[in-house]
Amino acid sequence: MTEPCYSDCTLATRPKLTVLAIVALVLLRLAAGWHFWSEGTKKLVRTSDGSVALNPEFSAEGFLKQSVGPLAGFFKGKLPDNHQADKLLATPHQLPEAEASKLGAWSTGYEQRRAKAAADKQPPLPAEFPDDAPYAAWAKQVVADFRQALDRVLKLPGLDDLQQTAAAKHFEFRERQVAEYLAGEANAIAQWRHELWRLSEWEQSDEAQELPFKEERIAEKRAETAAAGRAWMQQVAGIERGLVDDLKSLADAKDGETLRAAIESAASDPKLAELRTMNLVVTTLIVAVGLCLLLGLFTRLAALGGIAFLLSVVATQPPWVAGAAPVYYQVVEAAALFVLFATAAGRFAGLDFFLHALWRRCCGRKPAAA
Repeated sequence: MTEPCYSDCTLATRPKLTVLAIVALVLLRLAAGWHFWSEGTKKLVRTSDGSVALNPEFSAEGFLKQSVGPLAGFFKGKLPDNHQADKLLATPHQLPEAEASKLGAWSTGYEQRRAKAAADKQPPLPAEFPDDAPYAAWAKQVVADFRQALDRVLKLPGLDDLQQTAAAKHFEFRERQVAEYLAGEANAIAQWRHELWRLSEWEQSDEAQELPFKEERIAEKRAETAAAGRAWMQQVAGIERGLVDDLKSLADAKDGETLRAAIESAASDPKLAELRTMNLVVTTLIVAVGLCLLLGLFTRLAALGGIAFLLSVVATQPPWVAGAAPVYYQVVEAAALFVLFATAAGRFAGLDFFLHALWRRCCGRKPAAA
């Protein structure tokens, strides 16, 4: 019996595929290619000047934050830490009634004092972060990080005294903005931390141990509670973005884009730049895989790239971990891409047919001399 041939085969020894099998491979390649292409192009937008750019609303941050399993720490370590929010804000804390009443009285008083200062046309009140506020430790870390960003900008060459003074005023404005926003959310944050405390108590209770599917239920409740805190983190991230834009505005026309780019780099969290790079790489990979599969060009390389991407998605949600999101579709599509890789499906109704013919003509095995 003739052994199968997978590399340099003559037509006589190459395994034959039926017409139906070839049509199935072509349809599979086009379907996978269209899926990657459509998902990738969703992450792109056309700018006012007609160029194509990454959609600012797209980010892998939310997806990676939901990572579970043994590699969760690795994936989450690639993300901005929201000024150590997990350590300083998302901490369980029981809220006694007396503490809640005191917190409400302080929050109301702070708002009244701010309103009176504005009505009397006095300078804005300094930012206040009382030590017993439920967000105190996190807010102080936020302001410390803002201060570090300001210091890095002030060290840039080319800023005159007026620009440095303006930079300090921008910092003070954003610091007050953080204080005022969090003061208004003090009660909600305190209640949220109380819910985290109740969840931790439930996890350790005998009742939780006896519940059917307890791991899944606890994981769902943990995810639900964690999601409730993202609004505050996103709002503070918006204030931080505002500070960066304020500092960039210090560069006037004579300074040009060079100084603005330097300020952007100095004022931004370095991990944000890494995240933007990751978003760009992921989008480029998905679009390239989709385009190559649609054209049947470099199909094996494109299939490997698609498999690598899909397996990275599966790695963030291992099916055996409680609370992991379903990854059945990704596993099935990865298997389909492996079929395309194994069969070199781009040689059927694809550009790889011509590349393969050219390769065999130029670099194929020469017939042995008689």
